[in-house]
Amino acid sequence: MARESAGDLLDDVVAVDCPADPDAVEPRGELVRIAPATPRGVLAITPKLADRPVVARPETTFRLLPGAQIDLFVSTPVWLEVGIDEPPQTILDEASWRLSDTWFGAVTGPGELCYAIHTAARLRLENLPVLPHRAVTKVRLENRAGETVSLERLNLPFPHLSLYADAGGHLWTQVVSVRLEAADKLAEVDLGEGPPGEAREPKRVAGPRLVVHRNILVRAKSAMLD
Repeated sequence: MARESAGDLLDDVVAVDCPADPDAVEPRGELVRIAPATPRGVLAITPKLADRPVVARPETTFRLLPGAQIDLFVSTPVWLEVGIDEPPQTILDEASWRLSDTWFGAVTGPGELCYAIHTAARLRLENLPVLPHRAVTKVRLENRAGETVSLERLNLPFPHLSLYADAGGHLWTQVVSVRLEAADKLAEVDLGEGPPGEAREPKRVAGPRLVVHRNILVRAKSAMLD
């Protein structure tokens, strides 16, 4: 197996050659030789969401006034899982675009290792480029904290989300709703039952990497945004 990236995050071309000529891809791409337990089986390539939370940094800082509510559309690269079915095995699980690592939380206190991405965080979906290797997340932010909240970075729980494809072939995640509460500076994170209404005839293509038993998570505000 081999992969090659055009080096442009906004490139809208995704192509798969199977079988491929090893002599054609080895000098250019990253080649991996796979030795399966059995020569039989069906090869499947499945898009998945990131294996860590993704910290999205909007190009422009948002200031959310008390009582305000906004919807943001965030686009992030998907991972590609390559597997066979006899016996079920995952061969590769790699990002379509390698994101940089970042630490979200206190430098010497609680926090977690995440991926980082700069995003336009559009307020209107039509202003967001739709690309085949990126999934769109609708994030609803509601400020009940009684004070203005400055949003510079947003920590999105991608390992807990499912991935969907709509009738147009576009990829979506579940809706993520974040309500900022005044008491104890908490954030209530609601993972929607599915993608937003903007997704036409959606079908689930991949479940969450980490299953949660309830759709509402309560976290410290500092664990969700800064």
